[in-house]
Amino acid sequence: SFPGCIVTVDGQDVTSDEQDASPNRKKYRVKVIEQGESKTEVVATSYPFPPRYNGNPIRFTPVQVTAIRSGLSPGLTTIIGPPGTGKTDVAVQIISNLYHSFPTQKTVVVTHSNAALNDIFDKVMARGDVDERYMLRLGSGEKNLQTASTSSHDFTKNGRVAHIFFRRGTLLEKVQKLSEALGVSGKAERG
Repeated sequence: SFPGCIVTVDGQDVTSDEQDASPNRKKYRVKVIEQGESKTEVVATSYPFPPRYNGNPIRFTPVQVTAIRSGLSPGLTTIIGPPGTGKTDVAVQIISNLYHSFPTQKTVVVTHSNAALNDIFDKVMARGDVDERYMLRLGSGEKNLQTASTSSHDFTKNGRVAHIFFRRGTLLEKVQKLSEALGVSGKAERG
């Protein structure tokens, strides 16, 4: 998948033509390191799948893999093509890789239409590997977003704020119960 590159998987050098014959699928944190004009190293470190996540069911073509690599490299990546060529799946894979490789960074996804952004959002949510609390949908199409996942969240700005307040209340209740169990405070001190 990475022609002309030095590929290291879990600390072992592999050629780009080898296929993983392991029956267990793995997720990889991928880092692309430029080593001069003609040398590029790809370092992949595996980590376990979340229990409710089955992995990516899509087999990408070499052109799509090139687009994913471009999306993980510094700079702007634009994905264009006719309908049905896998642009949304490539974008979702890039988003997932960026989320897991750079967890403290923010990712902005811009599309030409609200429907395209909703499709990307739906597929990211359906994959299940990006935590819902980090997702925010902006734009006039945010009301039309119908996620296929089991999410009950409202992903608009107001919905995200309401979710944070609800989560805050739930966590404060747990803290209060813990302090009561430890004898630090009593029921009379509840707010």
